[in-house]
Amino acid sequence: GNNGIDVTGAGFGANLAGSRLIACWGGDSLDASALGYMPQDIDIYSNSWGPSDDGATISGPGPLTLSAIENGVYNGRGGLGNIYTFAAGNGLQNDDDSNADGFTNNRFTIAVTAVDHNGVQSWYAEPGANILVAAPSEGDGEGITTTDVAGSS
Repeated sequence: GNNGIDVTGAGFGANLAGSRLIACWGGDSLDASALGYMPQDIDIYSNSWGPSDDGATISGPGPLTLSAIENGVYNGRGGLGNIYTFAAGNGLQNDDDSNADGFTNNRFTIAVTAVDHNGVQSWYAEPGANILVAAPSEGDGEGITTTDVAGSS
């Protein structure tokens, strides 16, 4: 990388954009607006939100949101397509399964689950056949080592 210590992050050279989507569920129109925002400028829409992880709720995006995601995948970034990732869910203790989440169980999105530093499923991470990525997170008392603009703490 260009930081003098030869460390490069996964998004080297990438720019980040933040979008406040939900405080309480905003509904189909707000979700669609956020997930369809600036599709020519935003490459990856990383989403760590979704339906309730209570083990009983089966829910997913409304028709406007589905259309926004599909449009982004086919037409975003000048035809290269946008990438939409969604957290698989935190409902393992409620016997929830990410297959019951219409945001993660969608052919146009990538479901991401959590593993600890040993590669073991985190205690809260939902299972599901729809999961395509397992990424490091916490889960066994050990945290994640990462960079920080403020220095060590």
